[in-house]
Amino acid sequence: TIATPERNPDRLPQLTNPYQDPAGAGEIVTLSVPVYNSGEFKGVMGADITLTGIVDLVSTIQLTASDFAFVIDKNGFIIYMPEEGYQVFGIEPQEETGNLLTRQSLFDTEIPNLEFAAQRIVFNQANLVEVPIGGINTYVASAALPSTQYKLVFFAPADELNTAILASRQEVQNEVQAALQNAGLILIGLFIGALLVSLVVGQVITRPVRRLTNTVEKITSGDLTARAEIEAQDEAGLLARSFNEMTERLNSTLQGLEEKVAERTAELEIISQNNAKRAAQFESIARISRIISSTQTMEKLLPQIVQNISEEFGFYHVGIFLLDVHKEFAVLAAANSEGGKRMLERNHRLKVGETGIVGFVTRAGQPRIALDVGADAVFFNNPDLPETRSEIALPLRVEAEIFGALDVQSTEVNAFSEEDINILSLLADQVSIAIQNARSYQQSREALEQAEITAAQMIEQQWNQFLKRQNVTQYHFDGVEASQFANAENKQTHNLAIPLILRGAQIGTLKLSATDPNKTWDEDEIAIAQATAERTALAIENARLLQEAQKRATKERTIGEISTKIGNSISLESIIKTAIQEIGNTLPGAEVAIQFSTESSEQ
Repeated sequence: TIATPERNPDRLPQLTNPYQDPAGAGEIVTLSVPVYNSGEFKGVMGADITLTGIVDLVSTIQLTASDFAFVIDKNGFIIYMPEEGYQVFGIEPQEETGNLLTRQSLFDTEIPNLEFAAQRIVFNQANLVEVPIGGINTYVASAALPSTQYKLVFFAPADELNTAILASRQEVQNEVQAALQNAGLILIGLFIGALLVSLVVGQVITRPVRRLTNTVEKITSGDLTARAEIEAQDEAGLLARSFNEMTERLNSTLQGLEEKVAERTAELEIISQNNAKRAAQFESIARISRIISSTQTMEKLLPQIVQNISEEFGFYHVGIFLLDVHKEFAVLAAANSEGGKRMLERNHRLKVGETGIVGFVTRAGQPRIALDVGADAVFFNNPDLPETRSEIALPLRVEAEIFGALDVQSTEVNAFSEEDINILSLLADQVSIAIQNARSYQQSREALEQAEITAAQMIEQQWNQFLKRQNVTQYHFDGVEASQFANAENKQTHNLAIPLILRGAQIGTLKLSATDPNKTWDEDEIAIAQATAERTALAIENARLLQEAQKRATKERTIGEISTKIGNSISLESIIKTAIQEIGNTLPGAEVAIQFSTESSEQ
């Protein structure tokens, strides 16, 4: 049994899963209660309980035309559910299999929104959530049933339930109006009776009644502030006092309803405004990110960042501080305001960890807000920005390394909240990425330029050495053949000169002269000459490299042959003779000698 000590160590009453009563009583559950005497287990007392009462009670719950209620156990299995409930969840009703029931679970649904609702219902003691079902927003409410392991779940379309609430309010208003009408009728009747009595008792009794009647007329016309005057403690005074109490209660009820409606309306308006503000801020961040991501140089990027942030968010001053090489000072690198530009001109800097909230942020690495910077203890008073009333600073970082701060100032008091930290931190991260990308691009560009300059210098040096060895200055084509000329021999005047450029270095000049000294070269002729100059420079360079490669190969081959001959010698004399002879053959016209040094000879 489920109530034995092995299966029920907490000694609590246990309910079985629902099943069909063999005697025909319908769906039942068995309640098993463990019996202990002085801590010793004696047995189990059980009782069969029909679910008919629960089913009848739940089926009568009806707030709107389309709502329904059902009951589940603690694991989400259905105890009772009407037909429309099975249709909403998209599962088949439970079937009988002998005395057992095919148990259906809320988790059998395949509708994503209802899977989420099922989790909220089963795993929470009480729950209220709004879920779109079939395009209709539906309220789903659930609560645990005391002393059982069951939960009562209620589904109702939001529109219908809201309509029911409005209808209830209208009903209250109608009842109040009816009460006013009934009170008016009663008072009119009293007035008539008092009028008859007044014929007997005189004007002394009729005067308070007439005043009370005037008050009733004011109230029935909508003036709930009207009150009856109490002149004595007689029957008329008691009636006026009762009437005033009734009017006071009626007025309090209406004011309470109006205040609740006003409060809910104000809350919804505030939430709507906050959501609209956050959406606009995210759109501004997206636009700023698109703009700054296309800028690659620091000179253009930083002013563009502060200007766009100021325009998108409407801030009085936006500044970017970057740490110096030693990370001792935060140096202002860009600003949009006039005061910020003056600070840039005098190279404004703040001590890291000491001066202002920028100094705090660059040291601590945490955002900092000063809601009233004039009273903030760490604010450094800046005469260039006298209109500042609120300030926020956020760290600029790459991974864990802080390299600067984004400083934003506003002319409004308490302009920034804790929620703004999350929004502006996201913006600061985008700014950090853009600055880091620009720095990487600038470093790569500088490295490339340096490499190009070095390559050009090397090529120029190699060509100077090559031309000295070749003793070649220029070649000339006279229309028949090309020939080599020295500088002194070339007296021709050229009216078009195109440099021969090889990887940034000028290795020569292509000069053209026309027979007609007044000739003007057109664009096509110049383009042909330029293309020829480019290809000529490449071809000359290839030829030089080939010649030097051949020269190096010949040198290596000669050295190898000399080394081989020397290596074949086995005596000192033959090695020396072979070395001298081979060097002399390789370098004709040179006298070769080998001299050995001793300590005496060196002295």
